[in-house]
Amino acid sequence: MKLQRWLKERLKTEVRNHGRILEIGCDDGQMVIQFSKIFKNFKEFVGIDKALEKKCYNPKVRLLKADILNLPFKKSSFSILLSSRVFHYLRFEDKKKALNECWRVLSKGGSFYMIECFLKDNYPVGGVIDINIDNSDNYMT
Repeated sequence: MKLQRWLKERLKTEVRNHGRILEIGCDDGQMVIQFSKIFKNFKEFVGIDKALEKKCYNPKVRLLKADILNLPFKKSSFSILLSSRVFHYLRFEDKKKALNECWRVLSKGGSFYMIECFLKDNYPVGGVIDINIDNSDNYMT
């Protein structure tokens, strides 16, 4: 809960940004639904989860069953991405692909907030994900 409070405070600084928010790995959608009630200046809130089975009746919130490795959105669709404890579930070789998908749907100048725990068993010993971001279109090379 401390992380959610921190994130809420951080998002208050994003008032200049009135676009769309995507929560990746939204579980039952509670956080994205709560944020839609707090941050009314954003146009739309979307939550995705691979195992999502909940419907949402808030017109500003869409909950979709989707996979981070193949996000069903156009390039530069979201001004803010949220990901909380998702990447440690991915196989090591899928992490870069997932991050590329995130950069693809993030608008230029957008923000990506990732909260993660890195488990030793999910990374090679001494392994580091080497990421270079190409600023021209937000993709990693």
